[in-house]
Amino acid sequence: MKYSFLSSLLLMPLLFFSSAVAQESYRSYQDMTEALQDLESEHSEIVSLQSIATSPGGHDIWHVTIGSGDVANKPALAIVGGVDGVHILGIEMALKLTESLAGHANINQILENQVFHIFPNLNPDASEQYFSDLRYERSVNSKNTDLDRDGSLSEDPYNDLNGDGLITMMRIEDATGGWMLHPDDNRVMVEADPLKSQRGTFRLLTEGRDNDEDGHYNEDPNGGVNINKNFTYQHPSFEYGAGEFPVSEAENRALADLMFDTFNIYAVLTFSPNNNLSDPWQYSRSDASKRVITGILEGDEGVFQSVSDLYKDVVPQENASGYSLQQGGFPEWAYFHYARYSFTTDGWWIPEVAEDSVGQSNRGLESDELDYLRWSDSEGVDSFTDWQQVDHPDFPDHVVEVGGIKPFAMTTPPYSMVDSLANIHLEFVERLTEMKADLVFENIQLEDAGRNLTRITLDLHNRGSLPTSTELGTRTKWVRPVNVELTADDEMQILSGRPKFQIDRLMGGESQQITWLISGSGSVSLSAGNPSAGFATFQQTIR
Repeated sequence: MKYSFLSSLLLMPLLFFSSAVAQESYRSYQDMTEALQDLESEHSEIVSLQSIATSPGGHDIWHVTIGSGDVANKPALAIVGGVDGVHILGIEMALKLTESLAGHANINQILENQVFHIFPNLNPDASEQYFSDLRYERSVNSKNTDLDRDGSLSEDPYNDLNGDGLITMMRIEDATGGWMLHPDDNRVMVEADPLKSQRGTFRLLTEGRDNDEDGHYNEDPNGGVNINKNFTYQHPSFEYGAGEFPVSEAENRALADLMFDTFNIYAVLTFSPNNNLSDPWQYSRSDASKRVITGILEGDEGVFQSVSDLYKDVVPQENASGYSLQQGGFPEWAYFHYARYSFTTDGWWIPEVAEDSVGQSNRGLESDELDYLRWSDSEGVDSFTDWQQVDHPDFPDHVVEVGGIKPFAMTTPPYSMVDSLANIHLEFVERLTEMKADLVFENIQLEDAGRNLTRITLDLHNRGSLPTSTELGTRTKWVRPVNVELTADDEMQILSGRPKFQIDRLMGGESQQITWLISGSGSVSLSAGNPSAGFATFQQTIR
């Protein structure tokens, strides 16, 4: 009987409760590493931990496999966090899912036909800035790089002008500036639109000095390459943080190499600052018809829509974020160049605030920062550094203030919310795995055809919801087709029907009838499947 994760959802609060008691804040790289090592020690029969690369900053890129038996030939779901170092929530979500799956009361049943490959943090060099004495939002690794291409390395970093250990913003009073105070909240800065009779009175820059005196601020900090800009799909060459060439970084190469060698992955779930689960990818004939395609194929659109519907059913969608293309991004690579179903979500977005607490003067003057501050104020979340006047040697004749929303705040909810977020995303993962392709033989008939002949007729049926591969995988031949093979004892002969053949793709719920005519008596064995869809087997003795 097919095991249903949903039958044990009541266990989830207990699974998370034990970790919630001990864990009260986001975990650093060291904390994450220790947690993963503990999991491997406690569940050594199903959990294996390996380092697939070492980052320029000396951090191991961890790969967790949760599986049993022949893990190379069972359908696998890959879960990836930390593709962008700013997205601290995604790392914690991937880690919590790892812990919950490994400790699940019914994990042995789950792993009978399912494997999980989890990469909790792909860019620890960047994410560790969250735990540093100087906190600022960082997306690049620790590779020593000339980001502003002036021949010098990391010569214009951020400067903590007010000594609070945070890099926020600085606003400079300047009649030629393009920014103005938001009319509903003077903590918030918005760009002025002259066509709407708005006049800018401030310049807005990140907190720091022009250390290299080139007229730009903080354009060459420590690091590095943004891992989520360094993959091969639409690599943004020469863009800030994209790297000298695609897959130039050890972190990217190691993940891509491992996944290209792992044929049983049928889908990839990434926690990133993007969201194609609430805003699913759509088919575009023009994009899909290009020599180098830039849009999903028509035969894959239904799956993206169906999984999006599932996500929306499980995860509350109030004020949900949307999707925008990340050139060189990992989620995009996972579909367009790895040919698997690729789903990505930020996991949390700024909640809406009741209308009766929202001012009216900002109609037509939208601001994510204003929305966030209204929510954080209503929840008592300490997320703002009050604007404070500082003496700035680069602007001796201007009033300069430092302050603003604290780094990471708008993408990193209070830790007290993480357990509930992890709970609902665990439920989504569980239900997604139940959709995977599932091949079985149905309507098996062995008919005596006379003269020592036997006709075998059966239906190869995909009783899962997902196809056995993406349409793109079928076109590129990268996802392995369904291999059908009939073997018989030496004294038997297959008179009609091919002993070996391939089926490119079986849609969810689709069947294909197969028949053979065999002479003689003995044992016959039949196998059909591929690593990402699993295998159906059948054996029969013919007398």
